[in-house]
Amino acid sequence: MSYDFLRRAEKYSESRGHDQRFKTVYTEHRENFNVTEATWKTLADLYSDDVADEIEDQSKPCGAYGC
Repeated sequence: MSYDFLRRAEKYSESRGHDQRFKTVYTEHRENFNVTEATWKTLADLYSDDVADEIEDQSKPCGAYGC
């Protein structure tokens, strides 16, 4: 999930013209956190906790009963 989450987060930032800022903030967070945590913290810093939660939820695999 972590790389799908990162990919979705990067696309979200790119669509808002913030791709370079995302990379900078992500790199800073990545020094201290794993991929998932760094991605979530970057989205929360740039946008909001709600955006970070929504994109993270989208990256989770569907369960046995669908999405």
